[in-house]
Amino acid sequence: MDKDKKYCLAISVFILILALPFSNKAYHFDDVGFLYIADQISKDPLRPYSFTVEWGSSAKPGVYLSDTPLISYYISIISWIFGRTEIILHVSYLLFHLMGGLSFYFIAKRFIHNQLYSFLSVLMMLSTSTFLVNAHNLMFDAPILSFVLLSVVLFIYGVDKNSKKFLIAGSIAAGIAYLAKPTALVIIPLLAAYSYIYGKPRYIFYQAIPVLFVVLFALHNYFFESEVILFNYASQLINNKPDLSLLIAHIFSNLSYIGGATVFPMFLLFPFILKRRNWALLAFSALIAFMASAGVYSASPSFISGKYSLFQLSLFLLFTVCSIFFILIVVAENYLNLKSGIISMLGGTRLNFDSGSFFIFVWFIGMVVFNTFIVGGAVRWNTLLLPPLVLSYMIMLKNYSKMLGLSMPKTIIFVLLLTLLLGITTAYADYEYAGVYRDFAEKAPQSYKSSDNIIHFLGGAGFQYYMAENGYRMLPAGDNSPEKGDIIIKAAELFPRKMAPELSARVLHINTVSYDGKIPIRIQNSKSHAGFYTYAGGFLPYSFSNSKLENFEVYYVKS
Repeated sequence: MDKDKKYCLAISVFILILALPFSNKAYHFDDVGFLYIADQISKDPLRPYSFTVEWGSSAKPGVYLSDTPLISYYISIISWIFGRTEIILHVSYLLFHLMGGLSFYFIAKRFIHNQLYSFLSVLMMLSTSTFLVNAHNLMFDAPILSFVLLSVVLFIYGVDKNSKKFLIAGSIAAGIAYLAKPTALVIIPLLAAYSYIYGKPRYIFYQAIPVLFVVLFALHNYFFESEVILFNYASQLINNKPDLSLLIAHIFSNLSYIGGATVFPMFLLFPFILKRRNWALLAFSALIAFMASAGVYSASPSFISGKYSLFQLSLFLLFTVCSIFFILIVVAENYLNLKSGIISMLGGTRLNFDSGSFFIFVWFIGMVVFNTFIVGGAVRWNTLLLPPLVLSYMIMLKNYSKMLGLSMPKTIIFVLLLTLLLGITTAYADYEYAGVYRDFAEKAPQSYKSSDNIIHFLGGAGFQYYMAENGYRMLPAGDNSPEKGDIIIKAAELFPRKMAPELSARVLHINTVSYDGKIPIRIQNSKSHAGFYTYAGGFLPYSFSNSKLENFEVYYVKS
């Protein structure tokens, strides 16, 4: 067996070892929306969005969910063949994990030129909190990463080998990636950039294939749904940043997510801080992060999650320093190569430049800008940033190891082990948190149920799904219909909609059911300012705290 096959087998085993223990994870956050789309597909396959769903603060049309439906079709088919259980659906996602891991191995091999380091690069990406936590959900982040990496590896081999078959296959994979999630449109300029950087601009025209996917799906939306999903999706992205303060919050939460949930935080600084020339960049990063931290401290009393403690602020400062410094190091290390490449491609003096490093830089910076100013506000958006981030890290680490006399294999393994430890810990914390809503819905409300009352609930995501599955009623916005003797249960951490004022005056708080965590790490928790799934919960990807995982408030309708 040659080395490539051995490494691919090892990657596959690594993926199975990390995924299978989490295969019974409860449905979590946006998983629920995609399950609703899958249910609609089973009823009317050509109209995946033609339904109404209680979502957020009110009832909304299915089109509000706004993600392209390929993976929901996959969920629907798997459910039809094998049944709908958490284990079945999570295990079915291993197909995407394997596709992404193996594709990234050959991409890394193409740019790092070393099989061992390419193999370790894959393990690094798979070990990050960003990947591990998201890979154990049904959300589309792991599938879209897999299709994007498949598209990249096929297309770059097509360009390198002048192979029409690879070029077409890569372009089709790019179109499929769009059908998995609209943000995959970033693949079109990325593949076009690769063609141009390598002096083969004629291959850019193959990007007409994924564009055709976009057009055909838009036509489907128009004729079957009377609304184009991409337009609705773009509108939501714009409306999520209506003013400067929210945009700034969006930017710095994303920086915190990069610094805290990718490579183990301290290794975004080490070994690069050992070079004196980088100290000015570190000082500048610390200054920007300190200013951002001061702003968060002064403004946080008005935040949904409330005032930050000094410890939480210190975490935010650390994560943002690490991410800003690493981004600046990537820019500094690529500056001369970038300058030479731009001059050469603009038709000026022909200069020697490293095309591979140039492409990785464009990929990395492009994703940072895309995630900072267009999408973002949750850790999962950085899933597509992981490949160029890990490649940039490994390439720079290779260069610095030579300059500083470090052992490259030992350094990588040490970084990998700490990254993996953090990734597994955060993945377990999220597994435990997701299970709270399933456990509560299956057990606790029964003690309040009688033959003549109705149990209503307030809260979304997994709580909404499991409460409905157990026969309880979600309280619509402004609804004052609950009668005397009814029970209303509110999940405090899932941003529940408010009760109608008239109903609030008729209820009596009778109990709080709280859940503790086994480990002091919180993934989505307003008290600890952890906002892995939305920065409204906090600017940290995770936080260290013993605060309750969830508090379920129980109310009795007294009149």
